[in-house]
Formats: sequence, structure tokens, C-alpha cells
Amino acid sequence: MSGGIITLLTDFGGRDGYAGIMKGMLLSCDPELKVVDLTHEVEPFAVTSAAYILYSAWDFFPEGTVFCVVVDPGVGSSRGIVLASVKERTVIAPDNGVISLLHRMYPGLEVFSLKSNHPALPKGASATFHGRDIFAPAAALLASGMGEELKGEAVKPVISESFNIHDDSGRQILHSRIIHIDRFGNSISAIHSGDLKGGLKDGRSFVRLKIGSRVVTEMTRTYTEAEAGIPVCLFGSSNFLEMAVRQGSAAQLLGISIGDEISLYYR
Repeated sequence: MSGGIITLLTDFGGRDGYAGIMKGMLLSCDPELKVVDLTHEVEPFAVTSAAYILYSAWDFFPEGTVFCVVVDPGVGSSRGIVLASVKERTVIAPDNGVISLLHRMYPGLEVFSLKSNHPALPKGASATFHGRDIFAPAAALLASGMGEELKGEAVKPVISESFNIHDDSGRQILHSRIIHIDRFGNSISAIHSGDLKGGLKDGRSFVRLKIGSRVVTEMTRTYTEAEAGIPVCLFGSSNFLEMAVRQGSAAQLLGISIGDEISLYYR
């Protein structure tokens, strides 16, 4: 079988040739592959951002899609490489926490080590460019239907603490972190709408959200409902709580960075 779909999710950017070289390797393995650039603009080394983007895209690609993730600050180290599957889709990724949100949101996720010594994989990989020499050839083989052959042992993957949600002693207070900031400055947390016990009474029913010494007290359903220049909270398209400013940047206005701790007080 050939001509499968592979998505690429990297922090390579567009200035250098790394993303293009990966695509060249994929097409050398199988010229009939359909290669989709999910994005190459993840902030360098931002594993939690990649994890969020991966999860947010998962359900919107056809069954059989192979997601190839190379946000890999540990390239060349002893970090592992994993294959994970759920809902008839597969991801190949470094074992560095980048599949953490898939693991949290899909309890049926199956995770295996990559059988890197499989004879169909190239030998002599560069210590600094596993995207070209390991991930791309393995992704092409996965898309050709060789998933079972490339699976090693079932493993417990590295899970990032950034996706943990802490409930404050049973009260309606949730503690979490910012996991992604998009190009509009919308600052997305690990709090999913399903984490709120009993949900919200309506779209605006919460007390406040604290991030350091900064406080947001408005909640809306859409960006356009917000007053210009006033930071608000809302549940975005993937149902995670985010802070936004209408036609502005919440990250810039509030000085938010990935990894910042937040507390949501709601009723």
C-alpha cells in the first residue's frame, strides 16, 4: 500500500531547509504520499505547544493518517521514540511529553517504542537530524501499513506535568498552566471544559482567573463579544480555556508565557 497521508509538525520554521529535506526524504520513500504541513512554526523546543496542536488536529484528519512530530530538544540523547495509536490514527514522536495531551484525552491510546533496528529503516542516522534519518522513513513505512512490524515493546510514555489539573480540596478552583500561545496572542491553558465539575451555569458564570498577580474577570462565548482592549476568558475551538483580547494579544497585554501557572475560580 502507498499514497497514505502524513502530517508534519515541527519547530523547524521556514528559514532553513530542514522541513523541506524531511519532505524530500518522505517522497523518496514513497512518491505517492500525501504530505500535509500541519505547521513548522512551533516555538523552538516548545513541547507543550506541539502537544496541544497535535491533539487539536487529531480528529480532523482521515483515519489512517500518520502524524509525524519532530519537536525534539533531546535529539541524539537517550530519549526514546514512540508510536502511539488511537481512533485509527498513529503518531510517531520523540518520547519527551509531546503525546501527553493525547494520553490524557484518549484513555485508549496505545503506546509502543519504535523498533529502530527494523531492517527496513535506514542505518547510520545523523546524531542531530533524526527527523530526516529516522522519523521520516519510519513515518513512510507506517503510512504503507507496516505499523505492526515497527512496534517494539508497549511503554509508559513520558508525560509532562504541564497538563496536570489540580482541584483545590474539592472546591470549584482549578490550578493549571498555559500550554500554548497562538499567533494572535491567545493564551491557552490545560483546563478543558470537561474539567469543570457540573460545568458552568452559563457562558459567563465564573468568578475570576488569576495568572500571577493578574486577574481576568470577564468570560465570553466568542472573541467578538469582548470589549476592545479588555482581556477575557473563553473556551476555544478545542474546548480548552484561553485568555484573549479582541483584535489584540492577551499574551502581550498580560505578560503571559508558556508554562505560567493559572487558577480558575468558578461556580
